[in-house]
Amino acid sequence: MVERLAEDHKRAKKLADGLRQVEGLDLDVGTPATNMVFASLVDEVHLNAKDVAARLKELGILVGVVGERRFRLVTHY
Repeated sequence: MVERLAEDHKRAKKLADGLRQVEGLDLDVGTPATNMVFASLVDEVHLNAKDVAARLKELGILVGVVGERRFRLVTHY
């Protein structure tokens, strides 16, 4: 779906803009550079990334766990 990649990049920017408003998350500087958004839990959050990912999955939101307190979110077709 290469022809839709520009749309995915726009959606990733919109996603990142929204996630910046979520208390407890810290987004990588410059994210998103592509259709991937990287975020980490701040120290004050007493859950790990696997716990948060499991809770999000119950809501139909899939995120990739890429570290103890770090996520990768991807917008795609």
